[in-house]
Amino acid sequence: MTGNRQKILVIDDDPNIAKLIRFYLRSPEYIIDTAADGKQGFQVAKNGVYDLLLLDMQMPNMDGMTFMKTISDLPVFDSLIIVITAHDPDDQMMAQIEKNAFDYIQKPFTANRLRLTIHNALRHKTLQAKYTELIKSVIKG
Repeated sequence: MTGNRQKILVIDDDPNIAKLIRFYLRSPEYIIDTAADGKQGFQVAKNGVYDLLLLDMQMPNMDGMTFMKTISDLPVFDSLIIVITAHDPDDQMMAQIEKNAFDYIQKPFTANRLRLTIHNALRHKTLQAKYTELIKSVIKG
C-alpha cells in the first residue's frame, strides 16, 4: 500500500478490458498499473509491490494458470490475486484459483461487481495484516 492508496496491477492482453477496469476503478484511493500479457505481468509483479493483481486467464506468452503457479513460488510475493475469466472455470482452473487466488470474476462484469470484489479482497488483506501483528505482539508478550 502506498500511503492510503492501494496499488493494483491489471494483467490483461485486451487493452479495452484494461481501459474499462481503469475507468471502473477511477478513484484517488487506487494506483493502477497495467501489463499486456502474463510474461510482462510477471516481470512487473515480481519487481513491484502490489496490494492486488487482476489477472486474465487467457493471454499470450504466459497464461493465467502458469502465472499463478510461477508467482506463488516467489518467497516474498504477498499480493492478492483476483482472476478474470471469460469462461466458467473447469475443475483444474478452480483448483488453481482456490490455491492461489482470492476470488474470480467472470466476463462480462459490472463496475459494482468489480468494485465489491476488490473491496472484499483488500479488506481481507488489511484484516490479515492486523491479525498477524496481533499474533506477533501476543508472542512477544
